[in-house]
Amino acid sequence: MKIAYYVSNHGYGHISRSFELIRNLLSKPNTQVVLNTTREKFLEGQTFPNLSIRAVNTDLGVAQNSSIQIDLEATEKSIRDFRDQFLDLLAQERRFLLDFKPDLILSDSSSFPFVLSNELKIPSIFLGNFTWDFIYENYRNYSPIFVEYSKELAEQYSLADLGLILPFACPIKSVGNQEPIGLIGRSPRRERNEIRKELNFSDSKTYILFSFGAYGLSDSDFDFSNLPPEYSIVISRLSGFRNERVIAFDDIYYPDLLSACDLVITKPGYGILAESYLAGTPILYTERGDFAEYPYLVESMKDYHNAIYLSNTNLYNCNFKEAVESVLKKKSEKRKILKDGISEVLLKIFNLK
Repeated sequence: MKIAYYVSNHGYGHISRSFELIRNLLSKPNTQVVLNTTREKFLEGQTFPNLSIRAVNTDLGVAQNSSIQIDLEATEKSIRDFRDQFLDLLAQERRFLLDFKPDLILSDSSSFPFVLSNELKIPSIFLGNFTWDFIYENYRNYSPIFVEYSKELAEQYSLADLGLILPFACPIKSVGNQEPIGLIGRSPRRERNEIRKELNFSDSKTYILFSFGAYGLSDSDFDFSNLPPEYSIVISRLSGFRNERVIAFDDIYYPDLLSACDLVITKPGYGILAESYLAGTPILYTERGDFAEYPYLVESMKDYHNAIYLSNTNLYNCNFKEAVESVLKKKSEKRKILKDGISEVLLKIFNLK
């Protein structure tokens, strides 16, 4: 089985879950995957004999000034630039696909691969919890280009043969043939107590992971003087964020760090929600700007997570003692169970022939 796998360049969830799925795909005999994305650094140098990586600008996402601030002006410019280069992108990927001759095109969650899968008569699968036409349509009052581009993407998504819809999903109308599947995400590799011991975590302290993805935050925006002495802020590769009250662990498997911490403060996104669910880690979540996925993630957390809202103001003021105490008290509450999505995807893929 030869698979051309396209992954969105936006955010954390697409590449983190895709990497987990790719690992499982490559455990099957006679499977070859070509990963197409600009997020290849996420793999951190890990290699597999039957995995090749191509740096391909698969989509443009939404421009952000930080992890919780969206820049619509920059996004509009990116749309115009991407449209100008679109025919060149199609020509480039057409040449690749004709040379590689894949049995399947899988996309999480870019739309353009389905133009080529339809043209070249290659079976195709959409994988995701939202489509970009839904995201851009939300900005219809900002500029007409968002409505136009949303319609273009919807037409492209409609060419997919099958849509495998993950949990925490937004309404997906542009993909015709849909099937809901279980959760795909990375789990901790070690026991929590073992990780905490290795990190020299003390039982007398509360360790709070700040998880704000690829776009980062600035430590100068925070008032650490309000942080209780028994609290320690934990980060991993969070750009622009250093302070004496902050502990940084850059060389650690992220789900292990998430499991070791007492809770995580984050903006909601599929990746951190999936990994928090699998690690059993409570969540304090804050706003992430006008992103259409946000309310659906918040609604999903009511069923599957121990989570409490924290305003941007209280986040920046480090005024979250009350919220921390509340979410830790709720930790024993039972939540709904999610199925394993990887086994479902593997079954679909290897039953194509």
